[in-house]
Amino acid sequence: MVQVFQPTHLWLIGDNRVIHADTLATLKAELGCHLLYSTGTSPIVFSHQIEREAAPLLDLVMTNDFYHGIQWQELGAKDMICLPVVAIDPDFHHPRPINP
Repeated sequence: MVQVFQPTHLWLIGDNRVIHADTLATLKAELGCHLLYSTGTSPIVFSHQIEREAAPLLDLVMTNDFYHGIQWQELGAKDMICLPVVAIDPDFHHPRPINP
């Protein structure tokens, strides 16, 4: 499906147990797409071997803990960004009065 769609960015969600590093390397080589990985766990303590093996292929890891991001970079991820668990836009999200 990815080869048919040919995305410029492929966004992967944490707790990957099925997509092997060699598959990601092939997609990256054939399509030239960037690999983004979104996860909320430490790669040292809670990740699976399959995730750690793919770390050097990841262009950006998005995590909710700065130090987890550093750990992903230590495993080879090119860049990381720490996002808050609850990301809100104060211009859009406003407190609402509670109705009975």
